[in-house]
Amino acid sequence: MILSSMSRAMALALNRLEAAQDGGTLWEATRKVLGLTLPFEFCCLNFYPFLATPPMIFRERPFDSLAHFQRFVELNPCVPHVMANPGIRWVRLTDQVAESELLGSKYDLEFMQPFNGRYEMALLFWDGSFFQGLVGLHRAERHGDFSDTEISLLLRLYEHFQNGLRRVLRIQREKAIRGSLELLFDRLPLATIILDWELRVTYQNRAAEELCVLWNLGPQASKCLNPRKSFVLPEEIFDACRSLKGVLLPENPRIHRLEDDRGFGIDHPVLDGLRARVNLLQTNAAPLSLPMFLIRLENREDLLGKRDNDLADRQLALWVNLSRSEQLVARLAGQGCRNDEIAQRLGKSVLTVKKQLQSVYHKLEVNGRSRLIALLSSSSSSAAKTVQQEGAGIKRYQPKA
Repeated sequence: MILSSMSRAMALALNRLEAAQDGGTLWEATRKVLGLTLPFEFCCLNFYPFLATPPMIFRERPFDSLAHFQRFVELNPCVPHVMANPGIRWVRLTDQVAESELLGSKYDLEFMQPFNGRYEMALLFWDGSFFQGLVGLHRAERHGDFSDTEISLLLRLYEHFQNGLRRVLRIQREKAIRGSLELLFDRLPLATIILDWELRVTYQNRAAEELCVLWNLGPQASKCLNPRKSFVLPEEIFDACRSLKGVLLPENPRIHRLEDDRGFGIDHPVLDGLRARVNLLQTNAAPLSLPMFLIRLENREDLLGKRDNDLADRQLALWVNLSRSEQLVARLAGQGCRNDEIAQRLGKSVLTVKKQLQSVYHKLEVNGRSRLIALLSSSSSSAAKTVQQEGAGIKRYQPKA
């Protein structure tokens, strides 16, 4: 904590720092706090909302481009030390390279002399072993190097910088995930539930609430109870998600994008036609957004009725008329994938995917993607079960009696 005798200006600057909602506000507050602390030539703030995307860079001596910044990282003598010591809180340039070696080096010529720089240090911020960002300070020769006393003073401010940075990172990630989920929801079928990686419910619509009440309490209770107040995800579905998580757990879900979205269906142990399907999926919000579970429920007695069940059986019998390539395209479309996603997964052009989907609709006698999804989610025939169990190697969940 800062000494109780801190100036009012410093107190206000620190409050603004920790309350920052975006990168720009965080940057202005950071400059203000540093300016009230010690002299320097210029400062910078870099942070990474997502590991696989470029950093957000605020610098009083701007880089010409992202490539220019990457060149800075490549030549900076401090970087190898930082990467070899995850969790360290600060680094000083002169601790990593002698002044005699630094002067005239590529780093000095490209990134210090043009900006009147001679000395530099940085406060470093981490989430475990994951680098989150830094606050950097650069001094001219007239300022002298950063003393141990000055570094100690900056470290007393470390918690304030860290709180502000974490707040902005959290807000940035939440916005990105919400935006990605909104795009996802636009193409989700009815009766949909989303669980996060820790198996917490993050989204459910009214149709899903109604079917969960029906699943848990039966037809009579479902007619009397408020579905939202009575919503509880069935234990059979929780068990299925745990099983799927265990089978498909990547080596490190934080930094490895999940390529396998296999899933399987669960029949209600008593009510014919009531079933759920579980798939593992990942949003586009970059690797720090962990995989989620997509759960789709349906009650075929309500959805189609007996006549529609007969129609679905006849349509699924036509599945054998599809080529192997068309079957792959149809399965991915049935899982809710967009044409461009199907094209990427199968190594095809988007135009080829569109043509093959038109052929699928014609051969299966369906009038579009929504009907194809309903058809492939059907449980009324052995052909449907064959289509649903494309998750090879995953034992189909057997509901409790």
